[in-house]
Parts: sequence; structure tokens; C-alpha cells
Amino acid sequence: MCGQKGRCIAAVARSSFLTGSAKPGRTRVLYVTNQLPFPPYSGGQLREAQLLARVAGAAEITLAILTCHYDRDLAHAGLALPYCSELRLFESVPAPAEGPPEDVPERVWAYRSDVFDEWLGQHVCGSEADVVHVEGYFLAGHLPRDHAIPLLVVEENVEYLLDREREAAGRRRGARWQVSRALEHDIWSMATLVAALSEQDVDVIRRDVPGAEVTLTPNGFDHLPSAGPRVHTGTGSRVAFVGNYAWAPTTDGAWDLVTRIWPRIRRAMPDARLTLAGAELPADLAAAARAADGIDIAGEVPSVLPALVGADIFVCPVPTGSGIKVKMVEAMHAGCAIVCTSAAVRGLPEGAESAVVMTDDDHEFADAVVRLLGDAGRRSALSRRAVDLIQRLPTWDEAAKTLMDSWQRMAAGDAVTKDAGLHSSPHPHVGHE
Repeated sequence: MCGQKGRCIAAVARSSFLTGSAKPGRTRVLYVTNQLPFPPYSGGQLREAQLLARVAGAAEITLAILTCHYDRDLAHAGLALPYCSELRLFESVPAPAEGPPEDVPERVWAYRSDVFDEWLGQHVCGSEADVVHVEGYFLAGHLPRDHAIPLLVVEENVEYLLDREREAAGRRRGARWQVSRALEHDIWSMATLVAALSEQDVDVIRRDVPGAEVTLTPNGFDHLPSAGPRVHTGTGSRVAFVGNYAWAPTTDGAWDLVTRIWPRIRRAMPDARLTLAGAELPADLAAAARAADGIDIAGEVPSVLPALVGADIFVCPVPTGSGIKVKMVEAMHAGCAIVCTSAAVRGLPEGAESAVVMTDDDHEFADAVVRLLGDAGRRSALSRRAVDLIQRLPTWDEAAKTLMDSWQRMAAGDAVTKDAGLHSSPHPHVGHE
């Protein structure tokens, strides 16, 4: 079928091809990711959207997406066309459909498509790119074994750390976390360059795989206008939680908030109200929130800024952490007083702990919210510290330059070159430790 303005979409077996704006003569990048970055429903999508909008002028990008949200992403695919020469969209069909088997990590299981594997192999083995950029080890496993193109693997999170923490909390699906670690380590050792979003994750990768070439590719943080520090007066009552509920740690934190933390807050402050905002709130979690007292569901919103500015306190009770929590940064931009877990501040600059109230105990978390709602002076002080902290973070222009520099160095052969061969199977099995 043909779209508007003469762009054609040829859909075959739940895969689609769209033509964008060709930019011949520039660095050719095959960019592989797991969802359309536009519009940005999640922090990961926001990062990719901000970066692609800036690097498109210097690179010819083939955007290849293996997605669990095929219909949604196809409907919005036109938003990406100004930033790529072509877009290939593939539907992920996990098997078995009911969930991952005991020897396959959930993230690996979630992304499966024979059509994607066949196309990717032809594209890479045909040397139609100067650089292959892959978002996450679980997608890098789809690459063919034998290819000579420099490979950049971006780890938004160190996935095995998340799997280990979820397993410890009794929330594991699929393989034990040691399987994730073995697969992730294998990809790091095979990549030409591994990019992490935080210094902490860079340190983990270097410690785990000393031979890996690792670089910091930070987020930018200037996509929202700063609301500036706030001056609070009187007792507050409005609490907000914002996140992308398709990401497991967000959902885990929201369940803890709704079922364990919020009831204790309401018993102490019957007038307190909680707003849950963000995309893909699960139906069972939404039902639990509606059954509780004092919870409003905003759902997906065009901008998170009104929800943040309207809150006396932003809460982030995520139990696991790697990478950087974009919503934490956005809450700081909005001048929010914040109560959060230690996982929520992971990846933020030194001094972040002094700009928030931090605890990992559910009862202490609830009590901290109650105390802070009643202390206007403390909320104002935390607001000032948060806004000051955020001014020290990179801009998206700086982040895009870092990524583009990595691509160009790799294309020119300036980065450390390794055997980029990967597993012949896109989902290798590794025995349990």
C-alpha cells in the first residue's frame, strides 16, 4: 500500500519497508533497535529520537526495527522518515507465545522474527553499511556469524543486573540471570565497541570483560524546559509517579507503590492523592489503582511536564536499576521534591543523593513521603538542589556529537577492531551456572 506524499509501504508477513530521505556520501549506519523511537513513549525512545534527529544530517541511516508493537509503530512510522534513508519494520513473534522457556532470557525470547533474521543477514553480509549500531545485546544476537562491519552495541541497561535483581525479588521469567550474563558478556567481547549510558555501567562492563572496548555515550537532558526551583508553602497533598509501564522495573515499582506504599501514606494523610501517568499501564495494575483510595490514572500524556509541575512530590520506587532513569531527570528539571529508591539515582551525577530523599524500605518510603508533604521548607530545599544538579548534565547536542564521533571513528577504522562474528543462532542456549 502507498502512504501520503508518494512514500510506499510494502507489507509482507508483518514486515514493512518505507523510504525516507537518502543522504549519499555520508557515513552509512545500519541502526537496529526494538521499537520506533517516534513518538517517545519511554525514556529509551526519547533518547533515540533526540539522537537520531541530530545525527541524521551527518549519516545515512537504515533504521531496522524488530518490534513487539508492530501496529502502533507502523501507524507512526512516517515520523521517522526525515531521519533515515529507509525504514524496515518487523513484527516480533515470540515463541512459545505463553512465555520464555527456562533456558532463554525473557529479553531474548521477546524478540524473534525469521523474516528479520533473513533480511539482517543479507544486509550485513552484503556490506551495505559502514557501521552496525545495535541497541542491546538481545538484538545483537540476531546478527550473522561472519561479517566484517564494525559493530557498536549500546547497552541502555546492563541487562543481567536487572535480571539478577528481579530474580532475587521472585519476579523472574525465563532463564536464570547467569544465562543473561553469559550471553551479554559474549556480545561485549565480540563487539568492536560497547557503549554505556552511565559511568557505573561502563565500570561494570570493563570489570566483567576486561578485553572489551567501552565508551560512555551519555543521554542529553535539555529536552524539557526547566521549571526552576519552587518555593513551597503549607502542607502538600499531590504525589506523582510517571513511567513507561512496558519496562518491567517501572511496573514492579508501580505495584509496590499502589499495593504497599500508598495505603500507608493514605492512612497517615487521608487527603493525599496520587497520579499515575505514562504509557502502557497494565490492566490489572490499573484495576488495583482504581480500587485503592486517592489514586488518579492519567495514562499516556502528550507531555509529562504538567503532571510533574502539578505535583508536590515525585516518587520513583523502582526496585532495580541500571542505566539512567529519564523520568528522574525530567522530575528534577521540573523542580520536583523527590522520594526514591537507590536504584532510581543510579547513573545520575555525583551529589544526586543529596537532592532527593532516598530509601529502599517500603514503610520508610511511605513515611518519608508523609513527612515531606508536611514540610514545605524541605520540599523547597530539595527543589533547589535538583535544579542545580540538572544544570551539570550534558545537552542532547553534546550527546549526539559523542555518538557521531564513535560512528565516524569506527567507519574509519580508528576504533579497536575485533572479530565481530557472533553466534550462528540468534538465540544461543547457555547452561545455568
